[in-house]
Amino acid sequence: MRNGYTGAGTTEAKRGSRHVLVLAGLLLAITAAAGTLAWRLRVRVDRETVTVAEQSALAGDAASNRLSPLGGTFDSLSSFAPDATTVGLVGRTEYGDTFKDASPDGSLIVGLRLTTGGFGVNYRLTAISSIQPIYLVDGQRKAGSLHGEQQSEPIEIIAKDGYAVAGVRVNAYSRITHIQVVFMRLTGSTLDPGDTYTSEWIGASEPTEWKLIGGSGQPIIGIFGIWTKELRAVGLIEKDSKRRWKIATVQ
Repeated sequence: MRNGYTGAGTTEAKRGSRHVLVLAGLLLAITAAAGTLAWRLRVRVDRETVTVAEQSALAGDAASNRLSPLGGTFDSLSSFAPDATTVGLVGRTEYGDTFKDASPDGSLIVGLRLTTGGFGVNYRLTAISSIQPIYLVDGQRKAGSLHGEQQSEPIEIIAKDGYAVAGVRVNAYSRITHIQVVFMRLTGSTLDPGDTYTSEWIGASEPTEWKLIGGSGQPIIGIFGIWTKELRAVGLIEKDSKRRWKIATVQ
């Protein structure tokens, strides 16, 4: 009798253990499913947020135009601090570190020093990873600060004698992927739109789409933008005939 009672107890205990294991498995499955659902919802929200940000990031956005300073005297240039809402930025503006590099005395930019780097799956895609302006100061070239992360040997694009930077053509997706510099001949303190040439495209290949920043004939005296490991967004600062600065428009 004792042996039979003991066997029945053992059987019930085993059944109870199996029930506990089944319940534990169900709880783990439910927890995992909830975690997956939460991840998918977060990714979906992130993607929708990025989509909205992409739509509002390009220069010319009406809200940006209302919020952004457009220019001023040279004395005010040092206090100009661009942010994600600043008009004239081309690229993604929803996150990253902002930068500004401008000549306080109106010295012209005659070149850019760029580096490229890989991103995406297996780093198969190419982006502009850093940008550095080169000014003409008292007849001598002087490099500004480097903005971004130098991931390769620098590519230096310098104007021919008698020319200066008038604008840049930019292709941008999640990062700035291509830049081409537009040069114009110097005529006194202004540039001649009738005498212009462009550099080669810097990037993986020649893009099919791009936006022109500047190019109106006003000399460029500064750059600004947003970067993380690569250049996310970029804009230009012009000097007008009254020795005031203003943000270059995007075409």
